[in-house]
Amino acid sequence: MIEWIKRMKMKKIFNTENTKFDGIFFIKIFLTICFLLLLTPFLRSGSTVLETPPEEEIVKSPVIQNLNKFIMECEVSTQVSDSNSCENLYNRERTLWLGSETTCEGASIKTVFKNEVELKFLVMQNHGRTPAMTAMGNYSRPQDIEIRLQGVNPNNYVVYIHQLEDTDTAQWIKVDSMAVVSVTIDIKTGYKPGSVAAYCAVDEIEFFGTSDYETYRGEILSNVISQNYTESQNPEININLCNESIGLYENNTYKIDYRFHGPPRRFQITFTDSTGDLHIDLLEKIESQKEDNEDISLEKGYVYLNLYAETESLDVPNVMTGKIIAEDIYGNKSFLSCTYDLYTINLYGEGDFNRDHIRSTRVRDELYISTVKYTGLIWEQNYESIEECVSDGTIEWHVDDLNKYDSDLEEPITPEQYCMSDIESPLVYFPTEYTHSFTYPVISGDAMAFGIYGTTIAPLGECAAKINDEIFNFVEGSIKTFQKGVFWGARGMDFTGDYRLVGINTRERLSVEELEDPDYPQDASPLVGSWDTYYGAKFPDSTLGIGHRNTLPEKSFRLSEYGMVDKQPIRYISYIFEIFTYTGGNHGMYQYITFNYDLDDCRRIYLKDIMTDSKLMELGYVPDSSLEDNSYFYDTDVNPDALWLNLLAARLGDIWSVSEENPGFRQLQGISYETMSAMSLNDDGITISFQPYAVACWACGWPEISISWANLWDIFTWGDWNSRNSELYPDTIISDELLQAYLDGGSLIEYEYYLEDLLYGSTHVYSTGYNYSESRTEYKIYTSPIVKQSNQTTYGLTGDFTIRDEVLVEKFVNIVNSIIGSEYFRYSSNIDEATVPIDFSPCLITNMWDRLFPGGPESCESAYGIYYEKSNSIWIDPDLFGTKRDSTIIHELLHSIGLNHTSCPDTGIVSIETFEHLLTLSDYEIAMVKFLYTPFSLTEGSTTSYREIERGDTFDELLEMVKEGWQHPSPSRYPRDPSLVAEAAKVFSEFFTTNPDRGMCFYDGSTDLPSTLELP
Repeated sequence: MIEWIKRMKMKKIFNTENTKFDGIFFIKIFLTICFLLLLTPFLRSGSTVLETPPEEEIVKSPVIQNLNKFIMECEVSTQVSDSNSCENLYNRERTLWLGSETTCEGASIKTVFKNEVELKFLVMQNHGRTPAMTAMGNYSRPQDIEIRLQGVNPNNYVVYIHQLEDTDTAQWIKVDSMAVVSVTIDIKTGYKPGSVAAYCAVDEIEFFGTSDYETYRGEILSNVISQNYTESQNPEININLCNESIGLYENNTYKIDYRFHGPPRRFQITFTDSTGDLHIDLLEKIESQKEDNEDISLEKGYVYLNLYAETESLDVPNVMTGKIIAEDIYGNKSFLSCTYDLYTINLYGEGDFNRDHIRSTRVRDELYISTVKYTGLIWEQNYESIEECVSDGTIEWHVDDLNKYDSDLEEPITPEQYCMSDIESPLVYFPTEYTHSFTYPVISGDAMAFGIYGTTIAPLGECAAKINDEIFNFVEGSIKTFQKGVFWGARGMDFTGDYRLVGINTRERLSVEELEDPDYPQDASPLVGSWDTYYGAKFPDSTLGIGHRNTLPEKSFRLSEYGMVDKQPIRYISYIFEIFTYTGGNHGMYQYITFNYDLDDCRRIYLKDIMTDSKLMELGYVPDSSLEDNSYFYDTDVNPDALWLNLLAARLGDIWSVSEENPGFRQLQGISYETMSAMSLNDDGITISFQPYAVACWACGWPEISISWANLWDIFTWGDWNSRNSELYPDTIISDELLQAYLDGGSLIEYEYYLEDLLYGSTHVYSTGYNYSESRTEYKIYTSPIVKQSNQTTYGLTGDFTIRDEVLVEKFVNIVNSIIGSEYFRYSSNIDEATVPIDFSPCLITNMWDRLFPGGPESCESAYGIYYEKSNSIWIDPDLFGTKRDSTIIHELLHSIGLNHTSCPDTGIVSIETFEHLLTLSDYEIAMVKFLYTPFSLTEGSTTSYREIERGDTFDELLEMVKEGWQHPSPSRYPRDPSLVAEAAKVFSEFFTTNPDRGMCFYDGSTDLPSTLELP
């Protein structure tokens, strides 16, 4: 009776056809699961061994698997703290093992397995040198390693020498297949970071191979313990699903094979989850199945069970265990244990697949074609003169090739003859023209039609015209940008663009009467629909715990209540543009760019526009790494004001893993916003189109992961354009305390500086570069003419800018004017009035090499923002958000008014090292602004002359002015004789230019030069 009551309380229902194992189980997907072993039989000497008849022999087919679940312990030479222990190497999380060995040399990591395993290969992953990582410490990476594979016999070992690359990508190390009990990795050398390393860091180590201790499907097992020493054999049992990853609410069939060598007395299986134990008497099951099949016996055969797993708590482990015990009347026993990793299966419309192109009478295809044609002589194409053409080694190679292999030549030609040939000559096999095309959509603005979903499409009118203009400008601009890099003589300069219409929902807005009518069918749009209305027919009613690392608030809910979606049906249209370019190499390059429009406001929207953190805070999501790791708390190491980013990335990784039938395999936490920015809308949810190489190798493909609206309920919000937050972060541009002191009559500059500090800093630029051949960072300081704006400079914004961007630029202008003491700069909302336009537009990748090997300072792929000196304009990546966006804008604005890169990562927002989370100008930077925009003065008798610092002034010219006696009123720590100031500035320049690794950074004037300098 007690057991019956317990079963009823747990809602367990059993029959011969279907057994449901209830309880709601929320998932955190892991591949590593506890593996309970069959106990080894202890058979009395002389006991007989029962051989399996030939018709029942089972052939093992072991599958390569992750062996980390068999790890018993790890040993390391040293570790910094318990929080950075060697256990972090195997947890598949963004946690590091830290050894105290400088540059890793001498560090050692030993991994010990519970049992002997067959090792095939191992994978090591170093830490990523992201700003977030470097903020935590200065780490080095292993370089040369020695791997020792140890077998059971102490004399049986193999040693491998391997060199790791200086990268944070996973590195595959293949070894000859060998049975091992431990693996020791000795680090001989390490890569040096940008400065002196404090710790040796490794992110993950994974081992792959096979194990005899893993249960293989279909195999009759005899790993048992004999409790009664008789001549009888222990029962042999096996289950087809053991130590598997299985989906929640997914009905599975479990086949249990058995063979008793004596009359059975007990045969039972127990499944355990968060709700308790479920006991099933298998002998009763065999008897009940025997009624349908008389050939079934109690001594030998198989029995089937059908059940599915659930869970009712978010805080319990995501596992289910199954334990089988078989015993005969003589007391011979066998045991079998299995552990199941539970995961959430994908909802309708989720997973990795390309969304089909929606054909609509509302949208027609247009083709843009542009051809670049070349004419004239060869030397006229890429050379200044015939002599330059003739001396080109490439030309000489072509001429030699023609003379050797061109059978139509009557006599050899010379380089001069070749350079004087017309490019259409048969001698030339380069194409004379390149044609590039782009298929793009055009929306009809006035016709009425029915969409693919059967809803009436309302006229778009002016909105359609606006969208069509933006799409055309994008298409034309993309091709023209690409064609700037096209040149005669290239073998392949291909560009092809196409698109897919993947989302269209243009239902008319509801009237006030319709909104207030409770009987009006307001659930037609999935964006405002309830779970019952939209998803209920597509998923079992028992699916209460759906969601990847997320659980719905209730069975029936409205996104308008939980996801902060406007009650009005959303009208939207969404395209995925696919661009293919080829500029040489093994293959071309693909790029996804998406266009999404809110048709009610006729505004292009982005991923960041429909996500929010505010709702998460109300629900208890806290970005605090000190909290226990569960589904409600996430440590966002990408940006402190983008909690939703890590949550979305985690769910996309889960969905991708499940669609590959490998739960937990894809871990996307920590990827950047730029990586996910190609977002498109559809009735099922949103789709993220990942660029090649962004989350997988080229051969692995570039996935498109879709996530349902139901899995976005807590982080989704439709953009409210009229009330978007325009409040800036605290201490933006200058500290709030300093600003208040200034408003109360104080000064914006707290510290004074030597005049030579300002002379030097305004005319010298600090830069870094990585020397791959020597695996080290190189530093350089070089002189640069002054970059300065003229009086009444006007800033204006264009592209995808926000109200906050306008507020930020206006504040910057006001603060700088306050520093200077005059209305030198202004901001205008009319872009036509701007003398320094700030453009927020996407960066088009013109070829594959731009992505693999980002270019120099003029390449938008290599930076978040750029100040273009020649055009006197600023470009900002529109995908930036939060502090990174604001910091980048301030950084480029400072460049535009004349501030150069320094090496002040802690206090300088124009530092080249890091500026992602810095928003406040340092005192030195404030002093530099004052210095650049305050004139020098020269007094001769009763006459005082003034001279502005001009754009283009050089270091030597300013030094000459100082020597001539020109004075500067900008604060100086100790006013000195002009010749001494000039001499000190010159010593600065000579010392730092030849010692760039010492850096170029000025704080509050207290920083002394190296003692080796003898200043006047």
